[in-house]
Amino acid sequence: MKVLIIDFADSFTFNIYNEFLCITQNVEVVSYLEFSKVDYLEFDIICLGPGPGIVNEYSSFTEFTKLLIAAARKSQIHLLGICLGHQLIHIALDRSITQLENPIHGQQRKISFNDHKILNTSLKGESFLVQHYNSWAIVADEVSSIFSYELSDSEGLLLASFSENITTYQFHPESVGTSCPKAFFKQCLV
Repeated sequence: MKVLIIDFADSFTFNIYNEFLCITQNVEVVSYLEFSKVDYLEFDIICLGPGPGIVNEYSSFTEFTKLLIAAARKSQIHLLGICLGHQLIHIALDRSITQLENPIHGQQRKISFNDHKILNTSLKGESFLVQHYNSWAIVADEVSSIFSYELSDSEGLLLASFSENITTYQFHPESVGTSCPKAFFKQCLV
């Protein structure tokens, strides 16, 4: 199994790298500035990692994100988006983003998943503490035909989305403030 992590100049990339090393020793990290030089179909899992700033600052990456989504829908890869990566995937699918009135940086939140067939056994019906570092969020009131399961908060903001080959998290599963990070990364193996 080969994993590619697209690094958006974020220190959490190293935590993500270490989580994937627990799954496979074949993990590469490439800067988002070098994405056009990568043959993404050589990889089984591609992770769009977190990053600073706002998603609009990465508009040059939108077309590449659309290619990755298309490849995932054809079962050629599994696409994982974390924080900024989550937002990039949903923006590429024409969903709306909103700036949070109160950014949530370094805060934990308890979330629970319903038992759903797309979730791996360690996520089904469980509750987790997850760590957030975001000032922006995807609006969950717009239905996406791509995802068979989505989790949103009480304010209507998307926290996670799952399809057969695309997984996104607005929170940081690799953070020390997230309980059971391995369960979130193993979702890519379902």
